[in-house]
Formats: sequence, C-alpha cells, structure tokens
Amino acid sequence: MRRRFVLAALPAFAALGLALLPSVPVAADNAPRVRKTVTVTIVFQCDGTRSVSPWQAHLEQGDDIEWVLDPSSDVDAFEIQKKRLIGGWPFRSEHPALGRKGEKARGREMRDNQQGKTYRYDIVAQCPGPGGSTRREIIDPDIIID
Repeated sequence: MRRRFVLAALPAFAALGLALLPSVPVAADNAPRVRKTVTVTIVFQCDGTRSVSPWQAHLEQGDDIEWVLDPSSDVDAFEIQKKRLIGGWPFRSEHPALGRKGEKARGREMRDNQQGKTYRYDIVAQCPGPGGSTRREIIDPDIIID
C-alpha cells in the first residue's frame, strides 16, 4: 500500500514544485529578425535637381543598403564615400561603393555593434566643367543605425 501512496502523491508534489518555480517571460514571436535592404534613390543633375530619398537612411544592425541612380539623372556614375578618411564605415563591403545607371552601389555585411551610430557620407559625381574639364559635385546625406 505504501507504494500506491507514493505514486499517487508524485503528481501533486510535481505540481507544487512547478508552482514554486519563477515565471520566465517568453516572447510571443522569438523568430530571428530578417535582414532587410534599404534602398536610397538618387536624383543627380549637374545643373538642376539633386535629391536623395531617404535623406537619412535608417537601418538596423545587420541590414544592407543600396543606392540607385534615378533615370532622370544626367550623370552616368557615382561614388559613395565616407566623409572622414580616418574613421569607421558600417559595412565590410568594398569602399568606396561605385554605382552607375542601371547598376546599384551597395553597402553589405554590416560590422558588429553599429547600433546608435550615425555615418555621414558623400555621393560624388563628375559633372562637365568649362573647356571640357570636369568638376566634382557632392550630395551629403546620412546613414543612421537604430
């Protein structure tokens, strides 16, 4: 009889033990965050309209970025350059990033621990100058890692 009592009491003791354990919050959705690519559209006319959309590209840790030259632009190529020669850049991919009409410039493979940082960069294009020369023109937006 004693064995029956012990076996019958086990579920009750197990329930009591579970009730004494601290509760641990569990996220409703613990799926890993999906990396995204933020697209920045550039309108670059040497003597006309210049715009960047979005001006401040907001990324999260691990995201990529790509820059696309709008077809209304009158330049054929551009470079993405960090503002400071010495200093960080959030991506491991080639720098400066080069783009052309129909070919995106890209920032890929974000470095670790970029959250909370802002990177100022230049979009650089060559425009026709006097007497067949060229002049360097710049737009200077930002990347913000939230």
